[in-house]
Amino acid sequence: MSLHFDFQNTFYKLFLQAVKFIHELGLAHGDISTNNVCLTSTRLAKLTKEEVFKIIGIPQTLPLIWLDKKPLDNSIPSHLIVAVNSKWVDL
Repeated sequence: MSLHFDFQNTFYKLFLQAVKFIHELGLAHGDISTNNVCLTSTRLAKLTKEEVFKIIGIPQTLPLIWLDKKPLDNSIPSHLIVAVNSKWVDL
């Protein structure tokens, strides 16, 4: 599928702004790909957090630990969120 150039530029600009926003919240994303980015949804913005969790499940977290067991720097998230294995058609 070929996207129009202006749309691509707008999408990538908004996408990078979203990544910057989550980084400013102290969150990180280890696997950004087209398989785990919701591009469109007619209802997603209207759903509560609980309603989204009913669809995709409650996020599972794992502690982030250095292999050498040294303490994490304050700039590094303390937990990882396990990727959701879900194919959304339209929420």
